[in-house]
Amino acid sequence: MIRIESIYSSLGSLSETNADIAEIVGWSADDILKKTGIKKRFISSNDETSESLGLNATRKIHKDVLSNCDLIISVSNTQSNDFPTIAHFVHSELGLSHRVKCIGINAGCTGFVDAVELVYSLFSSDFYKQALIINSDTYSKYINNDRSTRTLFSDGSSVSIIVKDPNGFKIEKKISSSASGTYENLIKKEFDGERLIKMNGPKVLQFAMSTVKKDLMQIINKHDEYTLFPHQAGKIVLDALERNLPKNIKIFNNYESYGNLVSASIPNLIRENFKELNKNKIILSGFGVGLSHNALILQK
Repeated sequence: MIRIESIYSSLGSLSETNADIAEIVGWSADDILKKTGIKKRFISSNDETSESLGLNATRKIHKDVLSNCDLIISVSNTQSNDFPTIAHFVHSELGLSHRVKCIGINAGCTGFVDAVELVYSLFSSDFYKQALIINSDTYSKYINNDRSTRTLFSDGSSVSIIVKDPNGFKIEKKISSSASGTYENLIKKEFDGERLIKMNGPKVLQFAMSTVKKDLMQIINKHDEYTLFPHQAGKIVLDALERNLPKNIKIFNNYESYGNLVSASIPNLIRENFKELNKNKIILSGFGVGLSHNALILQK
């Protein structure tokens, strides 16, 4: 069983409003708000990277807590170097014990859920007792002025301390989906000699609308109360979930103030609503890159 001990975030230092990008993307500030629901984004400066944001967030954790970590898992689509991983970078920069196991996952919007599932499995082996999960992405460095991406994505990192605890959460149920034929719908690769992130917005939206609700309906019980922390994809998807999911699921969101933080979006949402972890059953639902969806129900 696991306990989410604490979560800290570090965001890109440049705050960006809809008015700041209206002319760039060819939509008015009001149109951007209506279409995305986002008022503000956080963009990394030239000196900030996925690594540096992850390190900054980790430095907010007390050194005595960090010294008890025997497992670090980093999640990112946008680490600066092909290898080593951000987990290895943070471990090295902070001079942590040489006995710490470092793992990196190249995952996007499912990444926090993937990491929690992995930590849960590794804890069950009895080899590990405290994990640091680092979710860090800087999509802005790989997107041009295409309105489908420029209006959505933010840069930031969220770091989570997960502790093995017999009185903590167990994974009651889980479900995952990976759609065939969607590999190119949200991808980072070379386009005309430049490494960019490209997204087929309608296809990603279609996947989210058709898959997430269907998956969640397969694992919930109509007699239980749930708190849902979904990936902060934006207004259209989350409004649709709220309309179509049963009323026994309480849905949280904060995309209006942060934009889409990719793998860091769910832990940043939990950080802002930490007291809700003590209520109801918890659903973590991440969806996007793959295209894929991963959801867990946590119960004490």
